[in-house]
Amino acid sequence: MKGKLLLVLIGVCVLLVVVLATGAWLITPRYERVVETHVKVADYIGINVDDDKLYFGANNPGGGGRRDVFITSGEEAFVMLRTGGDMAGWLWLSEDRFLISPGEERGVTVHLRIPEEAAYGNYTGAVVAEFYRPAARVLLG
Repeated sequence: MKGKLLLVLIGVCVLLVVVLATGAWLITPRYERVVETHVKVADYIGINVDDDKLYFGANNPGGGGRRDVFITSGEEAFVMLRTGGDMAGWLWLSEDRFLISPGEERGVTVHLRIPEEAAYGNYTGAVVAEFYRPAARVLLG
């Protein structure tokens, strides 16, 4: 009787470890892409068309703008987008979670709204794209 109970307990423990390991495997991004953002808060409006970052140029406190980015993947993936850095609270995304097919190009608009109380200066941030296995959508989506 004790032997059977011990075997059942070991079996449950093994099953639990397998389920937890599979869940951890699913919710770990396969890869991540970070695009830096920049805005200059000033008393004038300016445009910056450089392409090494996602530039919003120069703008007044209370001003804003938008930029379009395009996400692609060579394989099917569940994509999650988030913002970070000094500008994280100033940025929002037209969509932040979606499934993408191999070769598909998905457009996402990054909106910026500078707070009225923002001090003049340069501010940086990031848009982070995390690419997960498609099945992760069940757990994260």
